Amino acid sequence: MSFISIVYLHLFAGSALTLASSQHPFDSSRLYTIGASIVSLILLFAMIYMKPGPMKYVVAALYCALLGQTIGPFFEKLQQKDLVQPVLISVCGIFGAMTIAGFLDNQHFLGFGGYLLVALIGLIVARVGTLFLSDTKESTTSARKVLSTIGTGIFAMFVAYDTQRLKEDAQQKKKHPDYIMATMGLYLDMLNLITNVGGAMDN
Repeated sequence: MSFISIVYLHLFAGSALTLASSQHPFDSSRLYTIGASIVSLILLFAMIYMKPGPMKYVVAALYCALLGQTIGPFFEKLQQKDLVQPVLISVCGIFGAMTIAGFLDNQHFLGFGGYLLVALIGLIVARVGTLFLSDTKESTTSARKVLSTIGTGIFAMFVAYDTQRLKEDAQQKKKHPDYIMATMGLYLDMLNLITNVGGAMDN
């Protein structure tokens, strides 16, 4: 089996674990969600420095499960509004289209890496800014929808970018490939597309 095929199997497994975990949150309180987010961030940094091996898979599985816990309240909200299926269908369509673009394009998306990073930082800053809006609830909700739409575009581009990075990794033919870290970019793209598409669709 090729390097790229194995990476996509890892992507499917990680995404399935996250979605399954999101359907069974241990706690829906804000404090628990914040705690799970902090621990998952620690696990992500731990994975960056860990060598490939069984222990790294254990940490990766825990990381995916914890991220599922953090988006549990988000999915519950989508379920209440019957938006889960439309969101997942839209995300699969966007992810599939940009993956094809990444494979067919002659590595031009790699040149957008710096711009995408700046756009992502700007999106994060703008979202933090919405926390301090003193206007009406309607204007705050409207601003968040606009940012979710912009975020959808940014992470759609990230899918093509990370697909082309995957192509470069495959060409290196490492003796001991790190499939987990090779998968992580696309996995986070998928997760962020779900939250942004869901945020844009949420009425």
